[in-house]
Amino acid sequence: MSQEKSLFDQKGCTKRCSYGDSGGCNYFDWIDPPISNRKKSTFLSLLRRNETSEVRQHRIENKLEFVEGEMHMLRADVDRLEVERQSLEENLRTLEQKYKFVVYVLSAIVCYSVGRSIVS
Repeated sequence: MSQEKSLFDQKGCTKRCSYGDSGGCNYFDWIDPPISNRKKSTFLSLLRRNETSEVRQHRIENKLEFVEGEMHMLRADVDRLEVERQSLEENLRTLEQKYKFVVYVLSAIVCYSVGRSIVS
């Protein structure tokens, strides 16, 4: 440590001083020990798995967007069909009224014809 202090005193901070040393600059450098091949393999495997998960998530998000678009179009179709159904119901009511009127007129014609044939 005396050599490190003397380097600091002579040349300024060499970034070799220890953290908390009163004569140093409080520079701290983290140095990891070398990683074993097994750990590297494990990290790479986890990284690939994570990337695969991200790709899968992206694919699912795309499918979700597609399905939401389809749902939007289906809702528009349902709304259009509902308007069409209401129109058909109105047409049906109109036809039922016309049918009742035709039956009434035909009944009146039959009654009138039967009445004339009885009298003659």
